[in-house]
This record gives sequence, C-alpha cells and structure tokens, in this order.
Amino acid sequence: QIVAYSTEHHIPLYVYGGGSSVTRGVEPVKGGISLDMRRNFNKVISFNEIDQTITVQAGMSGPDLEKTLQSAPELFDAKRQYTCGHFPQSFEYSSVGGWTVTRGAGQNSTYYGTIADIVLSQKYATPIGTIQTSHYSREATGPNLNQIMMGSEGTFGVLTEVTLRIFRWMPQNRKRFS
Repeated sequence: QIVAYSTEHHIPLYVYGGGSSVTRGVEPVKGGISLDMRRNFNKVISFNEIDQTITVQAGMSGPDLEKTLQSAPELFDAKRQYTCGHFPQSFEYSSVGGWTVTRGAGQNSTYYGTIADIVLSQKYATPIGTIQTSHYSREATGPNLNQIMMGSEGTFGVLTEVTLRIFRWMPQNRKRFS
C-alpha cells in the first residue's frame, strides 16, 4: 500500500535494507519516505528441507539468515544445518533484499556462487500490485523474469520476499583467506 500511496501522491520512496550502499542512494535528499525493511520485513516465510529452499523477507540481514540456517534443526526440525553460501563483502551489514536488487557478489561467494546463482524467485510490491517471479525454466515461459528483476535496484518495485537455494553446511568446506 505504501508503494501505491507514494506513487499516487508523487512522494519519493527510498528503500533501506542494511545501509551498506556505497552510492548514498538510501538518503532521502529530496524529502519523501524512507522505508526501513529491517524493521518489519525480516522474517522467514518458509523453509523446505526437501527442496533445499528458504523464503525470507527482503529485510533479513545476512548474519540473521546464516544463523537461522545454522539453527535449522532447532527451528524447523530439519535433519541438518544449512548455509546460503553467499557472503558478499558487506555481509555483516547488508540484507538479502539488498543482495538481490544489486546482484551482490563477493570474494567469499565463489564456492556456491553469487546471489544470481541462488535466487529462485522474488516478490515485488509495485504501484499497481504484486509481481511474483517463479523458477520455471525460461525455455518454457519466455524471458527469465528472475534475471530481469534481479539487479534492477528498485526500478520495478520494492522487493519484499526472496526464495533462495540453500546448501548443506559442511564445516570442512570453510575457506580461509589471509
């Protein structure tokens, strides 16, 4: 509703995830509304151990996501611990939504891939409703909407939910850098 309201009344809307932006694009320099996703959009929507997926709200921080996946046996009665495997340089301060809308990557994301490799679907709030992507093969449905939306930096709407591929956590696969 806030997206439609701000559009209808010509009020700039600034989405704030983790605040790790290097372009200062989260500062409401022309007035407007700053939408802090960390406050009310930071929850797990679903966890599927069989498909090895998790759907989270866009404001969830990287450390909170990883802690949730490491605690999967306690939180979701899972058989094992998991990891998202994506660790951009801004991991400690950034949000899952920020990773997605900027196509985040990093040196520590080389084992499982960048965010573009693990995002399966996205949900956006737009002035005219909701856009929900799916993870069907693009050959069957036309252009890959996931890839079009990812990296759009809010051009098409406000990212509210993301479904990610997750991986078994294996301590022996830790990478060390010096």
